[in-house]
Amino acid sequence: MNILMINGTMRKSTTYRIAKMFVERVTLSRDTVNELFLPRDMPEFCRGCGLCITQGAKKCPDYFIYLRRVTRLIDEADLLVFATPTYVYHATGQIKALLDHYGYRWMVHRPEGSMFRKQAVCFSTAAGGGMKSALKDITDSLNWWGVGRIYTYGVAVRSMSWDGVEKSVKDKIDKKVNEIMSRIVHEPGKVTPSLRARVLFYLMRHMHRRGFMQQIDTDYWKEMGWLGDVRPWMVEKAEPERIEPGKAGSGQAVSEKWPKKANVCIKKLTPEMVDDFLYYFDNDAFSDHEEWSACYCLQSHLGREEDERCVIKEERHQRAKELVLQGIMTGYLIYDGNKVAGWCNAGDKIDYGPVCEDVQFFTDRVERGRIKVLYCMDIAPAYRGKGIAKAVMERVLEDAKEEGYSYVEGYPFSDTERDYQYRGPVRLYEKYGFELYRKQEWFFIMRKEIRRSV
Repeated sequence: MNILMINGTMRKSTTYRIAKMFVERVTLSRDTVNELFLPRDMPEFCRGCGLCITQGAKKCPDYFIYLRRVTRLIDEADLLVFATPTYVYHATGQIKALLDHYGYRWMVHRPEGSMFRKQAVCFSTAAGGGMKSALKDITDSLNWWGVGRIYTYGVAVRSMSWDGVEKSVKDKIDKKVNEIMSRIVHEPGKVTPSLRARVLFYLMRHMHRRGFMQQIDTDYWKEMGWLGDVRPWMVEKAEPERIEPGKAGSGQAVSEKWPKKANVCIKKLTPEMVDDFLYYFDNDAFSDHEEWSACYCLQSHLGREEDERCVIKEERHQRAKELVLQGIMTGYLIYDGNKVAGWCNAGDKIDYGPVCEDVQFFTDRVERGRIKVLYCMDIAPAYRGKGIAKAVMERVLEDAKEEGYSYVEGYPFSDTERDYQYRGPVRLYEKYGFELYRKQEWFFIMRKEIRRSV
């Protein structure tokens, strides 16, 4: 279970001590815990520009600086723990500022489906009163996010510090913390949403079906399948083994979505997805080959001199970001829900400068729209051997046909016993009708002619 603790102040006093006590007791050895401190991790106020609601979350001026990290931690968490002292009968301004940035995630707009399978615990303390309204400041958002189960605890500690809290009050706190802890479900897949969450969902669903909401929101609900038979708390989480790509040549396009039960999709990389691309390479790409951890797939786009000079991971991170934002780095990200499970570097051969300049890769004339290249592919270790590479290959071929390319090329290693065939094994190309165009010293040029339908 992933646990995220969000602290409404930098001060580690009574509220923090109680929330931390709960987290330490509820955490099992296999669990992970992350902490956010406000305002350090999110110091900006919502500007009220409305861009997140009308155009998308990544249009928020604070998204790439602060919110993308916070959002990722929230989405990856199974248990959210909020801790806020009571300031003038309300939650801290920092907590309010953070929650204001997620107005677009209220069910009236575009809620995150995983919320319905999350649990949340909110703690608040005060010297006197106001805990109830402080907690409501938080639970209002959590309810409208669709969080499945929400627990709260507010207590008057009659002190400004933990050391000054009376023993009888500490005993009461200890008992309550244990009580809440006993209600936490440690298997996220078994969390069921409360009646409140489901009622709000169905109410908003009715509004969207009647056409009362803005189009961007209704389109999102349609895409998620919620206007039909799909419910966010009923998503079947199939194991990767159950993924079965469509048969190549069947005439059925490999679209953005895979079979619904797999909850996995392949998406073309766009500049808007740069943070997902970078997060994958920062954390998961080549995780079992540390020597390649700073790759960022730059070799295919940088000249040899620049590639050898740019060796620090942070520098390569920044260079990759620039290439993605410029639309030069192209390819596909493979998603399992919100998690990136793999990457395929593919695009027009003319955009691969080092390939075009190296005579070893020469086949015939290079002009835009003529040859598409599948340069390399990295699938996260947990997803390998499950048919994902086949599905990616099918997608590349299908897109090449739709985009009007004449050929697709790949450059698998000639050493078939190589530890990790990140350019794809030769047999994969052979399976999809590629022919050996030329054998070089350390790799093959595999080529497939794309026949257009008459």
